[in-house]
Amino acid sequence: MTRQHLISALRNVAGKLGYSFHTGFDYRINTGIKKFPAMWLLPPKLTQTEGRSEGTKKYEINLKIIHEGGNYDPGKKDRIWAAMEDDVSNLCLELYSSPHIISIKDTELSPQELSLTNRGELSMSVKFVLKMAFRYKNTSGLLKSHPIHRTTALSTGG
Repeated sequence: MTRQHLISALRNVAGKLGYSFHTGFDYRINTGIKKFPAMWLLPPKLTQTEGRSEGTKKYEINLKIIHEGGNYDPGKKDRIWAAMEDDVSNLCLELYSSPHIISIKDTELSPQELSLTNRGELSMSVKFVLKMAFRYKNTSGLLKSHPIHRTTALSTGG
C-alpha cells in the first residue's frame, strides 16, 4: 500500500501547485502529456525496506517538471527554472503533511533545455530519496494464502 500512498500524495500536491500529474516510463512522456505545466513521475524505485509488519521503506523518486515553450531568452529561462525550484520546495513541504512521509533527502535539481515532447518546453529533472512509514494491518496468514507460498502434498503412489 505504501507505493499507492506515495503516488497519491504526489498527485495531490502536484494538483495543489497547478500541475497536471502523470506517471510512467520516460519514453511515454511525448504522448502522455496533454496539459502544461506538468509533473511526470517515473516509477518509484524501492531501495530499502526495514521491518516486517511495520517499519520504513525508502524510494528513489525521479520527477520531470515540464513547462510549455522552450523558445525563451536566457533571463526568462532562469526565471522559469527558479519558479520550478520554488515549486519543488513547496512540493517537499506539502509531502511532509502526509502521515506516511518521514524524510526527504538527497534532493537534486537539474534544469534542462532539451525538449521531452514534440511541442518544445523547458523542464527540470528532480531526484530525491523519500522515506515512508508502513504498517500492515493484518499479516497473520498473509504468506500462507499467497500462491507462491502454498505447498501441495506429493503423493508417493499409495
